[in-house]
Amino acid sequence: MYLKHLREIASSISCKIFSWYAGVFIFGSVILFAFSYYYFSVTLLRQFHDDILLEFNEVASLYRFGGIEAVESYMVENFISKRKTPLFVRIADHENRTAHLLFPQYWKDFELKQLEQRMPDAEDDWTSLPARGSPYILEIHSQKTDNGQWIQVGMSNEKWTYITSHYREHFVIIMIGLIVFALGGGLLLSSRVLKPIRDIISTVKAIDVGRMDNRIPRSNRNDELDELAMLFNRLLDKISLLVNGMQDSLDNVAHDLRTPLTRIQNTAELMLHSEEVSDTSRETFLDIMEETDHILRMIDILMDLAEAKAGTLRIERRQTEMLSLVDRIVDMYQFVAEEKGVDIYTVAS
Repeated sequence: MYLKHLREIASSISCKIFSWYAGVFIFGSVILFAFSYYYFSVTLLRQFHDDILLEFNEVASLYRFGGIEAVESYMVENFISKRKTPLFVRIADHENRTAHLLFPQYWKDFELKQLEQRMPDAEDDWTSLPARGSPYILEIHSQKTDNGQWIQVGMSNEKWTYITSHYREHFVIIMIGLIVFALGGGLLLSSRVLKPIRDIISTVKAIDVGRMDNRIPRSNRNDELDELAMLFNRLLDKISLLVNGMQDSLDNVAHDLRTPLTRIQNTAELMLHSEEVSDTSRETFLDIMEETDHILRMIDILMDLAEAKAGTLRIERRQTEMLSLVDRIVDMYQFVAEEKGVDIYTVAS
């Protein structure tokens, strides 16, 4: 039973609109984040490389005119005393053997031996050296000098990794809010879009139980669903006019039939008491009286229903015989039941 209810909910239009809206919204948000994160990462990497190139040009100029002592003095002054990001500086000979490595204690987490095992591919080259046990990378720019030596300057991407990790963390928080917003928006959208259809369903159900005066409330937004409600109400008005016309015609026919049927019944009763009538004719007149009495009772019921519907029926409370009342109801619906192939009868206790 519970699974059946879930299947009905899943197959409903409301659930489909909700799922599509929420799914497209969340998928679009993820795609937007992926694009923005990629663009943000590429921009950070480009800025990171520009900073390294700026420092490389400074170090190369100092090394060319003042040697390794000038480079070391520059690093002590700008990166230790001012507590800035440490700068990786390595000077190698033409065979890529390390000649000078400044402040190696800052780079003990990186496999610096790999630098000697790998000769730069070109005179202007970039190398990425991963750290042991951490996600950081040492980005190194290599350039060959005029005397055949290699100058390598680099920085750890720790600062940029911190920025991107915080970007991802903030996105997760924002994404949770977007998911809640998408779910709420999907529920609101499906509820507002399908409200006219629900009104139509409730109106049809009310009409099905006999409340012909029910109408669909209109939104007056002049959209397709509002036009559908207008056309449906117009159709109900026409049906009501037709039903009322048929009811009036039926009431008139019932009223007009009462007088001739009463005459037939009176005539049959007179003939029934006549001594000149044979026994066979007497039985025929008796049947006529029973049938006309039956039809007159049906006409009385129809007239009572018409008066009750019009609000003019005067109801008097009195004791009645329930069996007789039930018999009249059964007589009223006997022909309808026969048309439907249903046997309807009473059993006296």
